[in-house]
Amino acid sequence: MSTAVTASPPIYKRPSSPKLEGDARRIALADYLDHYAKLATTDVSLLNQKLPKSTFASLLDRVGGLLLEEANRMSTDDLAVAVFLKRNPLPECLGSALTPEVRTFCLVLQALSQWTTAEKLAMDRFVFSGRVRAEIRAAACGCPICPDAFEADKLELHHPVRDGRPPIPLSKKGHERIEGIVRPDENDPDGQSLVRHRNEAGSSWVRIRLGCLMELGQIEPDDDQFSKRHVADSRRRIQAARTATNLSAIQILDILDRYDLGQI
Repeated sequence: MSTAVTASPPIYKRPSSPKLEGDARRIALADYLDHYAKLATTDVSLLNQKLPKSTFASLLDRVGGLLLEEANRMSTDDLAVAVFLKRNPLPECLGSALTPEVRTFCLVLQALSQWTTAEKLAMDRFVFSGRVRAEIRAAACGCPICPDAFEADKLELHHPVRDGRPPIPLSKKGHERIEGIVRPDENDPDGQSLVRHRNEAGSSWVRIRLGCLMELGQIEPDDDQFSKRHVADSRRRIQAARTATNLSAIQILDILDRYDLGQI
């Protein structure tokens, strides 16, 4: 009798492609920004296209199952994890619900979050390579949504479609108009508190998210990704949001993910 062999999951290798360089790169970037400037005058909804989350429900269920399986295995078989858990014992006041399996699953989720952020930033550079975000900011000469609100040193980058194409530069006002009004669930007081703070403070969702990611150590922005002013302002925004809402950075990030706000 033959024994069925279970195939191992494929090993991830980041997709790659030849990069546009030189004159071809400059022409393509200029044409790309012009393309969305024209779309903004005909159908502004095309600047903010998103698939419903249900599209990926089956895939995410499989991913979640794999994460749980690996977390259970690592909690007993991985020496580094076992040593880490032992070195960081739980206070007795937390009870017994946080088992080694659950704690390991949380650690796996954190690693996945860091990995996902890095991969999304890498895919922004799929066609144009490393300095594309800085070059897009430098090439911007107006906001296609709110031309009167254009300030070259206060641009925010927005993805029209999350399919590998790079972001486009918008003014803060234009970005807010594109993203629409956020209405948290009536049973979500934390979400309501954060939205209320953001509306009163005039903060950008992008900068609040970036501040969260930096505070949680999930991203180390460099000059090619974000300007120094952008980074400094993001740090101030998350500090102000935490103070106003009495929420932690991880709680705020959870709200941003829940309502798909401020994607970088």
